[in-house]
Amino acid sequence: MKSVLMLFVLANTLYGIQSWDLEVELNSSYTDILNLNWYGDYGTIRRSSNLERVHFINSEIESVSKYFTNLLEKCVSLKFTNGTVKKVFIDSKLWLLTLNNTSTENVVIEPGQDYKLRALIISKSKLTKVPENINQLKHINRIDIVDNLIEHITLNDFDGLNNLYEIDLSRNRIKHVDTNGLIRFRELYNLKFSNNQLQQLDTCGWDMPSLYMLHVDHNNLTHFAVNHLRALIDISLRSNPLNCAWVQNLANSIGKRSPLTIFYMLFRGDITCEKESLDDTEMHCPTSIEHQRQQNFGLNNRLHTFESMLKTLESQIIEHQKVVNNVMKEL
Repeated sequence: MKSVLMLFVLANTLYGIQSWDLEVELNSSYTDILNLNWYGDYGTIRRSSNLERVHFINSEIESVSKYFTNLLEKCVSLKFTNGTVKKVFIDSKLWLLTLNNTSTENVVIEPGQDYKLRALIISKSKLTKVPENINQLKHINRIDIVDNLIEHITLNDFDGLNNLYEIDLSRNRIKHVDTNGLIRFRELYNLKFSNNQLQQLDTCGWDMPSLYMLHVDHNNLTHFAVNHLRALIDISLRSNPLNCAWVQNLANSIGKRSPLTIFYMLFRGDITCEKESLDDTEMHCPTSIEHQRQQNFGLNNRLHTFESMLKTLESQIIEHQKVVNNVMKEL
């Protein structure tokens, strides 16, 4: 890697911006840019236009706008570490966007664009909610919004993200995870709500046939339904006031799927409890997802059959009326 140290001394008459040291480390496809104070250094951004990966360190940027990312013409991986980046407009050409310890308050996803983004990683920042229109990121595999200020989640916000493999919302302030009706994530493998403030977790609207890992450690949960999550093996539960009867039922259920997993859960302290006496039915949803689907399918079939019978009866009545009319004419 070739290092180039550039000292830019800007006159006070030019934009009114003071001087600063800017260090850039370059190779054929990657650059580290240190201590950028946008809008002051258009030239440095422009000289990085042909690079695919750009990493800004200790930058002071009020808004990463479309104008900013348009200057990085070939960039598909954009990373910001430390400093301040208050607002970011996601560029449709990006494959990876990382914001780490940047005090970011707003991430803008505009509807109607063909976003290429595969991974969105926002950690140690100041987001209070999941970015609006996040379900526009149709190609995304990984969403990590960790160590932010989020208090409420609606999983339907992610509806339609059929390639989603991981959602990590650990170390926020989440008290509620809502689901409006049935929500399906066919590829979701890893779901993390560790280190939040959850007291309840309603999973009965979750249709997640590939969900293997569920991390809800360091919350305030006593129990939740899991038996309808057929692929679930790895559950991280430690530091919750779990119900003892529920824990026993969980151990039996997981043990049937993967006996070795129980030993691992015991080793890391997942199978501990505080409160006794819970009905076995708490492991199950009141009506399982599959059963609900079958009920809906059966009801639709019965309605369709009834409509067909009505049409047939209507036709028969019309024919009968024609016969009656003919007889009346003859008389």
